[in-house]
Amino acid sequence: MRIRNITVTKELASQMDNLLRKATPENMRVFAPVSNDEELNEYKAIGEILEEAGYAKRIGGNFFNITPSGIFFVKHGGFSLMYKQQAKSARREKCLILWGAISTLINVVLGILQFLDL
Repeated sequence: MRIRNITVTKELASQMDNLLRKATPENMRVFAPVSNDEELNEYKAIGEILEEAGYAKRIGGNFFNITPSGIFFVKHGGFSLMYKQQAKSARREKCLILWGAISTLINVVLGILQFLDL
């Protein structure tokens, strides 16, 4: 799955969903679990993605304000569900490509047989 030219992996989808799940309608401000600068940079990037989607706003460091639409989104499957649907579609597309190649090959063979009048 791609969001704003970013490939969303299963792990990234899970991280974003986990952050959104921490919020409740009563308390929409959450802290991301950060133990080093590398993780903080990851959550800064996650914050940009979530902010662009309208699901959260990074207030500073690892502190986020989750929007009501972010809570709604994650309760209905979130990024993990989107990732699964995209992966399923990709597998289906590969099957359709294979089926197209097989049917084309069959049509070529049948055309040759008809041309040879066998």
